[in-house]
Parts: sequence; C-alpha cells; structure tokens
Amino acid sequence: MERATQVILARIDETGWPEHPGKAQPWDINQGRCVEWAELVCAGVPGTAMAEWDDAQSGMLHTFVHLADRYYDAECLDGAADVTGLPCFRHSNPRPPTPQADLEIG
Repeated sequence: MERATQVILARIDETGWPEHPGKAQPWDINQGRCVEWAELVCAGVPGTAMAEWDDAQSGMLHTFVHLADRYYDAECLDGAADVTGLPCFRHSNPRPPTPQADLEIG
C-alpha cells in the first residue's frame, strides 16, 4: 500500500495538480486519484478488495481497499477497523457511511 501511495504521489508531482500546488501528499490522492490508488493496491496485495462509497446526497464518492476486516486508503495505511475511521469520512463528510447499507465491496 505504501508503494502504491508513493507511485501515485510521484505521478501527481510529475503531471502537476493545479488545484494543490506544491509537493503532493496522501490527501491529494483522496481528492480524485483514490480509484487509481485502490487499483494499484489490489493488483499488488493478495486478498484485497476494492470498496466504494457513493453518496448521491452529498456528491461524495470514495474508493478504498478492504482487507481482513480493515479499511485502507492513501491516508490510512495502517487501516481502520470501521470505514468511518478513514480520514475522509471523519473530516469532510456530512453523512458517514454505514458499512452494511452504503458500501460496495468486491
């Protein structure tokens, strides 16, 4: 997962990210490159599954990884026991997901 984060951060730094000038951070990945990150992780880490939360009400879409009852994204490489523990849900979402009702894992 750390490798996927580094690869995408390097891509952002190479191509530029006009909305966020300067050196890219993991937060930047979660602002539009989360699918790319999850695909890289799933291609390289056995047992992982992409998971997605799409909230039509707020317009928020986030793709992350599920592995062994934990949830991971570029900002949370140690994983969270509950999806609401991922930083993007803690900080920027008015309606956090409920795992059984809102997630697509597969």
